[in-house]
Amino acid sequence: AVLDAREAARLLVARPDGSLRRASGVPVPVILMGSGPLDGAGAHRLLGRVPAGWLPASARVARAGLAGRVPSSLPGSWIAALRGLLARVRP
Repeated sequence: AVLDAREAARLLVARPDGSLRRASGVPVPVILMGSGPLDGAGAHRLLGRVPAGWLPASARVARAGLAGRVPSSLPGSWIAALRGLLARVRP
């Protein structure tokens, strides 16, 4: 669904798996989320470029996102990683 809206997208968040092939032509930064069958080199090969970064999986963040809300207290290490990545990909 995200790839269908690529014209308006500024950032793509994806899992590190074979679906990254679909993101190879998307001209926005790609952030990988969680674990999967691909390591950094495998993700680079499928994307054709180095991912902008990698965020750890967080069950709390995932549950909140599925519910359409933000939890009142996100894990501090997750927030620090997110802030660092967003600072690198903002125009």
